Amino acid sequence: MKKRKLPKTLKEVQAQIALGTLESDDTIKLLKSKKTSSDVIEILYDVKVEGYQNYQKRELIPKHPNTPASVLSLIFHKYKMAQKYSDMGVYEVDILAHPSLPLDLLDKILNKILNSTKFTNYPLIDTYHNLFKAIENPNTSSTFLKALSTHENVTVRTIVAGNPNTPPEILETLSLDVGNRYNWRPQKSVASNPSTPPHVLEALTEKTSAGVQQKIAGNPNTPINTLKKIAATKNKQRCKAKGIALSTLFDLGELVFKNS
Repeated sequence: MKKRKLPKTLKEVQAQIALGTLESDDTIKLLKSKKTSSDVIEILYDVKVEGYQNYQKRELIPKHPNTPASVLSLIFHKYKMAQKYSDMGVYEVDILAHPSLPLDLLDKILNKILNSTKFTNYPLIDTYHNLFKAIENPNTSSTFLKALSTHENVTVRTIVAGNPNTPPEILETLSLDVGNRYNWRPQKSVASNPSTPPHVLEALTEKTSAGVQQKIAGNPNTPINTLKKIAATKNKQRCKAKGIALSTLFDLGELVFKNS
């Protein structure tokens, strides 16, 4: 039996849609492929699929790197993300972190987080939590990141601490923010942020938790001497951080294992 050819070009997809021969499996396969173009995704957004595959489609489109701004805008307005804080799509909210999301829509959400009292409290399960994905967006400006770095909600501060675009001086300040016991810890996010300056990572190594040291040990900006210091520890509770540091040193050619 001859294997069915997956339509790839815009014309091929349009032809199969017109003929009614585009199968749900094909739609999902196209959305899983990073090679699928933005114009094809724009058409697939309106293609109906049923059951579990509909959930797959809803999950894949907001995360696909080639999803165009036009589709992201449609999703944004459909779920009224600037007005409603609950009942928004659990998959669709990923558009807020998408680099192609129009800046005016991104700024609307960031302003809501910054100015609305609904975001100041910290419940463990927060129906408004999903909007915080906007802080992860690579286009979130340093102005917003700076303003949000002093937000009352520790979750907001933790996400700011993990954004590579957060200014170095803000990361240095957040490196002192230990957060809370629910693992929303700005300090930990600073330790894993690839933009954190070496001197901040070096200072953070002192008198910090084992979890934070693990992040420092895996950070590409961590100075060699700091890695060696972590690798030399005899504290059994920090053996994982030690292992990560040893592995990093080996990858950097700073550590050689000799045959006995």
